[in-house]
Amino acid sequence: MRLVVACCFVLIVIALLAAAVCAQEIVNGEILDYGKGYVVLTTGESYGLADAVQIIDAESGQPSSLKPLPGVFVRLTFDASGHVATLTVARSAKAIALVKPPTSFAHVTVPLGPPVPAKPQGEFVPVAFVVVVPSTTLPGDQVYMSTSETSWMPTAVRMDRVDARHFRVIIDVPVGTTFLYLYTRGSPQSLERDANGLQRTARTLTLATGAAQAVHDAIEHWGDELGTSLLPPPQTFPTPYNPAPFPNLPPSPRP
Repeated sequence: MRLVVACCFVLIVIALLAAAVCAQEIVNGEILDYGKGYVVLTTGESYGLADAVQIIDAESGQPSSLKPLPGVFVRLTFDASGHVATLTVARSAKAIALVKPPTSFAHVTVPLGPPVPAKPQGEFVPVAFVVVVPSTTLPGDQVYMSTSETSWMPTAVRMDRVDARHFRVIIDVPVGTTFLYLYTRGSPQSLERDANGLQRTARTLTLATGAAQAVHDAIEHWGDELGTSLLPPPQTFPTPYNPAPFPNLPPSPRP
């Protein structure tokens, strides 16, 4: 009986020690996005948050009034289940020593898709774009970004689906210049439109600093959805065998 009790006690001690060691695992970096149960770093790594996650000030060690917003430096401490139990936040990287991500928590990383390679000239910073699509978007539709940096190709930047109405992608945006972009479903005809159904001007983003950030947009209409003023483009020119290839034109008056 004593042997059984001793064995049980040893097992409990080992489990507690393992949990204690696991809880000391930390990851340091800069926040790119925070919310929906995850914290995303500028390295592209995402970690799940514990239900009762604590936000602590790096200098005082007390609960912090600094919100975990993009650009804030953070030290993540994990609990025994592999979730982030404590976020120690700071405005400067000096208060957060760099630590390599622990391999034991690789399973909590959420893949966000590969970022678009940045151009070698100038300074680029990662920006997370999150967009809400119209209710007319079908479950099988894919959403892209058409940008000035990719010569307005309608399928240049593919976004990742978050849920039925949200898509997301992280790309490198140049600092100090105006970045132009629009959302599309993969073709010039499907470019997003304004609330009145007319073609909208390009969205703009100008980064004044090199701090990472997140952008949240909402699409009113797609260019090829029912109810917009976009007409299907003609497929051919008039010929003697097909004298009226433009079905949307009004009928010509008779002489």
